[in-house]
Amino acid sequence: MVDLSGRQFGNILIVKLSAIGDVTMATPFPRGLKMLYPEARIDWLVEPLSADVLRGNPFINEVIVWERRHSMRVKGLKGAWGLVRDLRELAGRIQGRYDLAIDLQGLARSGLAVRASGAAVRLGKKDSREGSGWFLTHKADLEAPFYRASEQYIGILRRLGLSKPPQSMEIYPDADNVAKADALLASAGVSSEYAVLTPATTRPYKHWSDEAFAQTIVLLERELGLTSVLLGSPKDREMANRIMAMSGESGAVSLAGETTLRDAAEIIRRARLLVGVDTGLMHFGIAMGTPTIAVFGPTTAQRLRDEPNTRVLQRAGPRRTDNTINRKQWWDDRSIDQNTPEDVIRVACELLGKGATKTA
Repeated sequence: MVDLSGRQFGNILIVKLSAIGDVTMATPFPRGLKMLYPEARIDWLVEPLSADVLRGNPFINEVIVWERRHSMRVKGLKGAWGLVRDLRELAGRIQGRYDLAIDLQGLARSGLAVRASGAAVRLGKKDSREGSGWFLTHKADLEAPFYRASEQYIGILRRLGLSKPPQSMEIYPDADNVAKADALLASAGVSSEYAVLTPATTRPYKHWSDEAFAQTIVLLERELGLTSVLLGSPKDREMANRIMAMSGESGAVSLAGETTLRDAAEIIRRARLLVGVDTGLMHFGIAMGTPTIAVFGPTTAQRLRDEPNTRVLQRAGPRRTDNTINRKQWWDDRSIDQNTPEDVIRVACELLGKGATKTA
């Protein structure tokens, strides 16, 4: 493939549609593009659930939200016609606006979106899946192994000519998010140092038990003097309330369903510690410079290696090493339960006792 280093682009579209954690891991990318093309306009196409992660980013000119009305899982003529209508609507918004479109997702829907942009140069990963590579004009080899989450995109930036790409994840709460965080914490009676817990995940093999989180709340309060604040989406309220009930007379509070993503980021920024499973909000701890303990089961935690102020609990070791392994085989995997609340407290003491400082 032709090397793109040295070539200039004035209007660039990033396509990374989901999910919250994956979009967060890609947030260093627009900064890197701006280092290469200081005068370029940089837009980002994203699905609604993850859009707030990107708002306020000074390196992004426009966050373009693509609210698809039809699932690509719908088969037959109904699914095909729905997809055509979604792509027509998208093309009407983005076609002809860009000379470079970059697919960071590497899946069918992102490949189709990149093609709908009409950009002359469409760059993506060499190992793109679901046939999305057919829509690319240029493909980049990603450098492996990846020792930090953001490193998976370095190969693309280097292909464009940036020798030292940025790696730190970035989220930008604004004054409204600060005020909302103030109000929520005050209303919940949180006036002292606290830990944030992010227990919710859509994957059962990533879910640490409610009992384990409840005992962690008790130990954080007893051993470290930290009140626990539970965060999540509206659908996580029931889980959060169940965990708090199990924690007895602790001072834990739930703000699940009460925040936007950037409200949550601001609350996490102020926390002394974050404890979470492999889910989007856990990555916010790293992005906001908060000491973070990530509790893992069968999935690989390699992407979190060398992240500052971050420790991974994974007693069983990863079962997955690459994308070729079918995730469905872990659906009933409970190796995450080998991690204990006592493990969390031990690692928290190491993190906080060594004078870990906020990096944000």
